This record gives sequence, structure tokens and C-alpha cells, in this order.
Amino acid sequence: MSASDAEVETLTVTVPRAREITGFGNTTIWRLIKEGRLVAIRVPGIDRTLITYDSLKALLAGAEKAGYNPLGRGVHRYKRRGRPAEAPAEATS
Repeated sequence: MSASDAEVETLTVTVPRAREITGFGNTTIWRLIKEGRLVAIRVPGIDRTLITYDSLKALLAGAEKAGYNPLGRGVHRYKRRGRPAEAPAEATS
């Protein structure tokens, strides 16, 4: 990789690369495209959908500005299976 290659700004990424960058699944990426939250480009004669890198950055920056905390509220917490815990037996004298 030459120095001039390192200076080239990424304009678009493929759908599989967008999944890698964001951690979203395929269905989520396509839903975001359909909702207009990601900008997708189809070049005539080329059988590939490209997503603008700027729209990916804007989507993730918007989540950060909104105070999204992946470890905070809204995280799915697994419930314990089985019977509920029994209350401790009361001490009798």
C-alpha cells in the first residue's frame, strides 16, 4: 500500500462490509436502507449494492448523540429458567 492509497477516503462499502463495520445483521442493514437511514447506491451494469460510508458514520454518530448505551437500558436480559427462588425460611424460636 502506497502513501497515496492511504490518503484516499472511503466513499462506499458493500453490504457485507457494512455488516462487519457496524455489527448489524443482514436483515437490519436492508431494513435501514429501506427506511432511508442508510444511503444505498446501485451502479448500472454492476450487480452490487454499495452503501455510502458517510451514511454509516451518520447513523452511528446519531446513536452516540442520542446517548445510546449498549450496556445500559434496553439491553435484553436473559431470565432465569425454572421455579422462582423460594423465600428464606423464617427463624422460629
